[in-house]
Amino acid sequence: MGRALEVLLDISRPSLTCAAHRVAGDIRLDLGDPRAAAEHHRTALDLAVRIGHRFHEAHAAEGLGRASGALGRPAEAAEHRRRSLALFDAMGLPEAVRRRTSGAAEGCF
Repeated sequence: MGRALEVLLDISRPSLTCAAHRVAGDIRLDLGDPRAAAEHHRTALDLAVRIGHRFHEAHAAEGLGRASGALGRPAEAAEHRRRSLALFDAMGLPEAVRRRTSGAAEGCF
């Protein structure tokens, strides 16, 4: 995974960098490393905010919520979940997307 992330980061396209960190965070969480997952999702979230990419921001907040829940931080997880859902709502994304995100985040408690 490290080499793949390196390649994506070398492309110098911020939206791809966000996506790469989000995927890396998901993988780290699946591998049982919520601390590393949180770091990747936080990096993606910070970059998404900086470039004004609300879609990546919403997904990164959702991932950070799952990682926070896995780290035993339910209040933080809930705040990230609310942020994610608010962003999805503001973008008018389909109910299926909101439901998927809501269910994933709820599973972290």
